Order: sequence, then structure tokens, then C-alpha cells
Amino acid sequence: MALASFRKTIVGRVMFRQPVAALFDDLSILIELSSVSGITSLGHNWHVHELPLQTEADSCTSAGSHFNPFNVPTGGRRHMALTFQANSTVRYFFTDTSSSLAGPTSIIGKSLVIHGCDGDKHGFHETTGLKNTQRKGLKKILFS
Repeated sequence: MALASFRKTIVGRVMFRQPVAALFDDLSILIELSSVSGITSLGHNWHVHELPLQTEADSCTSAGSHFNPFNVPTGGRRHMALTFQANSTVRYFFTDTSSSLAGPTSIIGKSLVIHGCDGDKHGFHETTGLKNTQRKGLKKILFS
């Protein structure tokens, strides 16, 4: 399991689950997030990007391109936008058949970016650095 925690303009967590001994099993993603602004906000695309963040203050431009280890066309279900509801926590569940927590499709060591409304890369965004820590066999992704 990998756990991502957001603590800035977006608060909450993203959990990634995949059996340790099953590298080719689907990756389950549970998102539980809320917006600190308290307003409803639509159309936030989110992606794992290629590069780790160097510092906590890094913007999404330092995260590189979208992580796409097989260079396949993306879109549709792989670009599901998030909607934040005023004064509530949103929950989403996804199954990803292309990413993993180990091997060549691993998201460990990358960055997770939640883009601005309607995909605006220059508006509101939350960027998080993915770091791998080991503790009793549990993999964590720590986010700034």
C-alpha cells in the first residue's frame, strides 16, 4: 500500500493498493479529498508526472511530463477530472491497469499533480512529491 497525504489547499489522502507479490495485478486508487476554500470546484485533472519534486515549494512545472512508461495515447478514463464539493469530502475509487507500486510502471519516486479547474496548468494546482519509505513492509508515498 502507498499513502499520499495532502495538507495545503487540498486536504486529504490518496491511497494506492496492490498486493506486494502481484506486480501485474490492478492498482486500486482511493481518493478522499476536500478543498480548504470551501467552494465547489469542477474539472481538476490529476496525473502522476515523471519527476520527483526537489523541494516542498516546487510548482508543477518541475514535475516534468505525465508518467507514461509505454508511450501510449492517454485520455478518456485515464483523465477523469475531480470535483470538489463545498464543505464536504469527496471520495473516488479507480482501478488502474497500467500503473503499479513496483517494477517499470511504478509510480514510486514520481510526482502527483492535481491541476487547476478545467485542466488549467497555470491556475490553482496542488503538486506533491512521491517518496518511497519502508517501514515493516509498508510502502508510503509522502506528499508535501
